[in-house]
Amino acid sequence: MKKLILPILCLTMLASCVKFSMPEPTPTTTPPPAADTPSPTVVPTEPPQWLVLADYLRDNFPIIDGSSSTIPLDAAIRAEIFNIDADEALKQVRHTTTYGSFDRILLDYMDYTSYDPADVLLSVAYYPESLDMAKELGADLVITPVAKEAFVFLVNASNPVDSISQDNLRLIYSGQITNWNQLGGDDAPIKAFQRNRESGSQTAMVDFMGGAELTVAETELSPGAMSGLVNAIADFDEGQYAIGYSVYSFAAKQYANSSNVKLVKVDGITPSDGSIGNNTYPLVNYTYTYYDNNNAVSAEKAKALTDWLLTPEGQKFVARSGYVNLDGERALDDKQVSLFGASGTGSDPAEGELPGSYYSLLFSKVYQGYENDNELIISYETENVTKLTFENEYYQDSVPAATGMYPVITGMKLADAQEKINDEIRVMVEALEIEAQSFIDMVGMDIILAHNFIDEDENSYVSPISLDWTVKNGYLSALISLSYMKGNAGEPLTVMYDYRSAVFDLRTGDKLSFTDLFFKGSDFLPSLNAEIMKALSEPYSNWSGERYELKTAFRGLEDGKFGFTLDKIIFDATGSYFYENTAVPITYPIESFAPSVVDDMTDIFDESAIGKSHYGIFAYDYRGDVDNSYALFTPNPYMSEELRETINAKITELFDSGEMAELMAANRNASYEDKISADSLDVIISADYYPGYILHIGGFGYTYAECDLYFDPLTLNPIEIDAILLPGFETDSEWRDNNYFSLIETPNPDDLSLDYLSIYSNTKLADDALSVYFKDNDGNQMFAFVPHKYIK
Repeated sequence: MKKLILPILCLTMLASCVKFSMPEPTPTTTPPPAADTPSPTVVPTEPPQWLVLADYLRDNFPIIDGSSSTIPLDAAIRAEIFNIDADEALKQVRHTTTYGSFDRILLDYMDYTSYDPADVLLSVAYYPESLDMAKELGADLVITPVAKEAFVFLVNASNPVDSISQDNLRLIYSGQITNWNQLGGDDAPIKAFQRNRESGSQTAMVDFMGGAELTVAETELSPGAMSGLVNAIADFDEGQYAIGYSVYSFAAKQYANSSNVKLVKVDGITPSDGSIGNNTYPLVNYTYTYYDNNNAVSAEKAKALTDWLLTPEGQKFVARSGYVNLDGERALDDKQVSLFGASGTGSDPAEGELPGSYYSLLFSKVYQGYENDNELIISYETENVTKLTFENEYYQDSVPAATGMYPVITGMKLADAQEKINDEIRVMVEALEIEAQSFIDMVGMDIILAHNFIDEDENSYVSPISLDWTVKNGYLSALISLSYMKGNAGEPLTVMYDYRSAVFDLRTGDKLSFTDLFFKGSDFLPSLNAEIMKALSEPYSNWSGERYELKTAFRGLEDGKFGFTLDKIIFDATGSYFYENTAVPITYPIESFAPSVVDDMTDIFDESAIGKSHYGIFAYDYRGDVDNSYALFTPNPYMSEELRETINAKITELFDSGEMAELMAANRNASYEDKISADSLDVIISADYYPGYILHIGGFGYTYAECDLYFDPLTLNPIEIDAILLPGFETDSEWRDNNYFSLIETPNPDDLSLDYLSIYSNTKLADDALSVYFKDNDGNQMFAFVPHKYIK
């Protein structure tokens, strides 16, 4: 897929590129009555332009995309036009960020159609070069300011510096002021955060620099999402010495709800509704609508929306929506976050050391759609299936959507508990089926196809309702949702149009409250909120570095605004933190988490369906740049601080010495030699730690080069993979083909070569096992669950 390359050059003021499309007032006059007429003649007036445009938009609503900062405005527009509540309107909003949306109004000029087109963008300013490029393609962009915006700087609330001149801000970001004591603050180095190049605030920053060159920010000082920047300033290891920037409509909400950051006065002026409205704040800019005037149908709808926003009533609506309108008015919503507060009400606290492993169900026994052994643990009932329609030319006939398809649990020894759980799941599904068709109409077929197919009576169906479930130590959680993916293709973010979640006690079938998941009397919230903050401050995509976009800085779980599973917190769009219902994977604090108590569940399921797994520990502290990066371990309960520092030092040594790059170059696939040069190899290092057994450090770049190294985690002595397995392992191992689902006969080990180890394990073998991958003489891959007694 092509991507538009948007070069960063010295910027000029965007105003010179703007074509204004201001509304014409609609004349309404009533002639005076004649003198000899006893009663006046009433001449009907035309309805106000505001209402005429609103009626038109109800039937011709444009496809809107744009900046994250305009998501609340988009939702407010939909709520007003269609007379729906704010929560329902917010479900319809799908913004792909400032530059992520730009291509979507230029599709008529491109030779690919991977995106759906947009009619209009609600966005902050773009680089002038981007606008010039659109013009060169043949587009006739109409760019109209509809609300005031501002460029603002943020520091940690504990920083004594609260006012910085424009000149000094430029000196900070050009590397000439490097210590806070140069600005009257503490003697500490300045950590100057920037944004990624494809963000609206980075466009504003380049413009602000006025031709002065920005320093090159380290990866850790250049978060991919605005929420990541704000969270870093609030909670960075030395956050009190950090500085960053944003747009006011986004940052003001962060500031209004967080005591950890503050907006900097610029030239002595605090950014506020008043100072932006009357232009006394020096860095005022705008939110615009953008559309292509060459596309007649699209432009007509986009112009109607723009004109609607520019009517006097429309500008009052902009203010009511929480933005500063063109007249400088704003109705600020000072909603406060009501935090959740409670202590644990679950089982009595467990004694002894923290567990390093847990029992779950075998993947191959429960994977939806595959029947490999005696029975499925999760299957579907398809009675009373109702087919829905998709608007997709490729799949409309062959793969209809279906409701009335209920996931059910089978195979439990406890029939009463199984029935109670299935009854509750059915209720959850039925609640979502009411909204299934509107969900399908909103997201489209291609998004729905990401979910599971069900083959029933030789017909293929795809359910709009998806199921995410987890079994651990006698508990089962189910997340049932109308969901879709957005963001990076390799590691997309799952967002939900609507959802239901529940956690069950597998022995009783009872649906548990949130506090039931924590030991009785435990004060679990501080450590839980810390884990959530950690999850929100890290990239949700390790590949792209993309981070969560938050409406406000996280302060703690919000009362009544979240759902939960055994490994996720689901934030409601109606709450203060997320624009959409969003599931965030977290690690619960196991010292207070009742499902952390090891339970083999042999009284609940057949022993052959139960596996034992170790808690996975991966490295998430990314260093280096995009093309040469590596990951260090962050603090975790399974690794001593001394061991963590020792292992991190080894990883750093491999990277800095160039040893990993040399090993990868030696493992390069020869078929790619003509496409690369010897010095063009990207190096990325990741690391996995399997408690008590093996440290795995993997390097990879493109598909033509990779390298895996294994170490004793206590001594850090290297382990040759050929010497890891003890003789006789093949007899007691469980062998599967490369598709994971099918058991195969034990192969002759003389015909195999070791490929690599998988740190995760999940098998019915009593003493647990590692996944070891092999290749045969023909290059076919297979793997075995090898018991630990055969691992040196």
